[in-house]
Amino acid sequence: MFNKSPALLNYNPVHKKIPVLVHNGKPIAESLVIMEYIDETWKHNPILPADPFEKAMARFWAKFIDDKFWAIWPAAKKAMISGGEKEREEGIEEAQQHLKALDTQLKEKKFFWVERLGFVLLLPKRLWEWRS
Repeated sequence: MFNKSPALLNYNPVHKKIPVLVHNGKPIAESLVIMEYIDETWKHNPILPADPFEKAMARFWAKFIDDKFWAIWPAAKKAMISGGEKEREEGIEEAQQHLKALDTQLKEKKFFWVERLGFVLLLPKRLWEWRS
């Protein structure tokens, strides 16, 4: 993205990218940092579990998913726009392996929907939209 707004450059001069949350005139950048800020600022509506172990696991899986998305995307892109059938099949296989690893590890975890919107669900929205 080449046309970055002056506001973005002002609020996130380090990475010069979204997401940026501006609260009370103060910018907070990066998805995980923003999510934790929201959780700590609005305690009456938490997005992280109260239990310390479950909170640690939610943070672990949020980071894992955020990192893995960038491993899945090249494979998915290869599958979608590759000119050759072999490359397309390799891309599909590679993307499926990454998604299968996520599914296996996250099966029956409580970080997505419990009685409220969960931390891990909010962070990797782009991954789940692509997957469906």
